Amino acid sequence: MYPWRRILVPTDFSTAAKWAFDAAIRAAASTGAEIIILHVRIPRVSGELTFDSSVYDYAEQHELDVLRNHAKAVQAHVSTRRIVRINADPAAAILKCAREEDVDLVVLSTHARHHVAHLFIGSTTLRVLGSSTVPVLAVRYGVKPADAVKRIAVIGDSDAVQALAGAIGRQEGAEIARVADADDINADLVVMPSECNAIGELTKQGAEIVRHADAAVLVVPSP
Repeated sequence: MYPWRRILVPTDFSTAAKWAFDAAIRAAASTGAEIIILHVRIPRVSGELTFDSSVYDYAEQHELDVLRNHAKAVQAHVSTRRIVRINADPAAAILKCAREEDVDLVVLSTHARHHVAHLFIGSTTLRVLGSSTVPVLAVRYGVKPADAVKRIAVIGDSDAVQALAGAIGRQEGAEIARVADADDINADLVVMPSECNAIGELTKQGAEIVRHADAAVLVVPSP
């Protein structure tokens, strides 16, 4: 699981998704991981206004190339690969791609297509956070990623959470601090267990931590 080998970064090419992409670059650079950039294209519904698909293909390719070139400019040694999937259910496509590509980490922005990330977490993100079998790093738009991880806040008693937080702490030379809830967080990274509700989304309590923490939140599934 750690150090990361392959990191999956779903993107809708929004500003917030690009913000999360920068966090993925840092994670990849620190562990020598490959970044897999995933774009899920929603199929056109019958009856919708038609358009020239070649124009969409060009724009999509352009945005993917922009991300790859950005990664190369920030960290020249980071390897990137792009994947495009067509699926009406983005969460299902992300989870399936994570399994097929055998990734160690998924990096998501918490906004869906909305930029009020402190008020709203998209259902796609909640489902991925609650259902992923690998850790998911949730990055809130507007929260500046730390240049270095110096303090890691750990929530919960999960063995998987403790082990991963400890491994990252040793790699980064970071202090590990146990905290009770989001009100106690003062850290560069939060590590917490994945607990989901009946429909496979992150619980309300977990979503509140992701929504309000002033740091990226690493959600770790149970073994």
